[in-house]
Amino acid sequence: MGLKHKDNPPRDFHEDLTSVKATFTRPTGDDPEVVSLKDHRAVSSYNLIDDTTPSILVPGSAPVWKATEFPVTPPKAEKGAVSKPNYSDPNAHHNPSAPLAALVQAVKVQEPNFEFNKLNLVADRVNLRRLLAWASSAPDAKDFRIDVELFGKNTVALTRWEAVAEASKAAIEKGFKEEALGDATAFDAVEDGEVGAHFRIVSFDFLGTKALVRFPVDCCTSDSRSRSLSTSTAGTLSPQADNQPLPAMQDLSSGLTVHTAGNLVPQSAIVELSLISKTAKFDRIAAYDQMLFSQTPSMYLARHSKGSFGSYEDIKLKEMRVSRSFARYFGSRRRTLTLLSPSPIQVEEKKAQPALHKLSLVLKEIEEKMKAMGPGSKASLVSKEGKLELYERTGGVGLPQGLADYFV
Repeated sequence: MGLKHKDNPPRDFHEDLTSVKATFTRPTGDDPEVVSLKDHRAVSSYNLIDDTTPSILVPGSAPVWKATEFPVTPPKAEKGAVSKPNYSDPNAHHNPSAPLAALVQAVKVQEPNFEFNKLNLVADRVNLRRLLAWASSAPDAKDFRIDVELFGKNTVALTRWEAVAEASKAAIEKGFKEEALGDATAFDAVEDGEVGAHFRIVSFDFLGTKALVRFPVDCCTSDSRSRSLSTSTAGTLSPQADNQPLPAMQDLSSGLTVHTAGNLVPQSAIVELSLISKTAKFDRIAAYDQMLFSQTPSMYLARHSKGSFGSYEDIKLKEMRVSRSFARYFGSRRRTLTLLSPSPIQVEEKKAQPALHKLSLVLKEIEEKMKAMGPGSKASLVSKEGKLELYERTGGVGLPQGLADYFV
């Protein structure tokens, strides 16, 4: 199952593309309005299951953070050991004909009455971050391609596209996760399959754009998986003990096999991981971008030296820090005053405001161009050396008809 790549050759950015339909210019000017994501909420989640057919576990569960004692020193990999491939886009590897199918199906399982046709945007978080970097002229912005499709009359889907299928993954990162994280789920593996990467889906209103966004979850806190769910005979979700066999597989019109087990952990429990060397500079701007759209409350920053992680820092998305205390006299009484200052990540939030407004304008322009092309249109955004163009596309990803109909 999945993609086969001999020697991992890079793909051509312009494969399946024909004529240029639009060329974008970066928005200019600043907007005084403070950007906030309105109505942000978790909608669903799932784990990919490596099986003979594309399968998912809904709502599934993320690995649990269990590193209570530091330092953490992962064992060195044995010479000649073959490691499991690290795919740039696990969803595309899992279901190359429809990478967005798991997103839509997981939402439908968790919320059967979800109104897909009210959405303006469906996207992977990484696509929003790439467009944000382009809109803000970020100096480290890389070339990228994003496949675009119009579902129904209103919804623009931004599908992740990677030039290289398998990404490099440092052995020390793999080793740290094996030591610091518990099992991906609290459930037995599916027969002939393995429970894999965990993804979460959130909805929000971004300056008038109603969005449904998917992102990977590195881990969650250990107290967030107190119970599990399975499919009862009535087809509803009901409690069951951890590690019981998964319910019978269900073949759906989506082309996916869906297992229902796990629990949608609270938003407050999800955690991003950032693993860097002791001497590396931590990019707080990138950290803010990553945490913003998912509203991930914490990022654990762990630094290593000579293969050992001495400690980690819990970086909060929303936090005020004590800056200093001083004493003042009020008449005959002496009082100690404590001042609060924004955390470093909140400083980046203020810096990001102009770029976020520009991103909003770019998203609205993409929506306008896709609507002009008509329902079912397929295109691709290609950014090369800072130039962003929309190409008409002849092939590639879409959704099975059973899922595409939800957007009509």
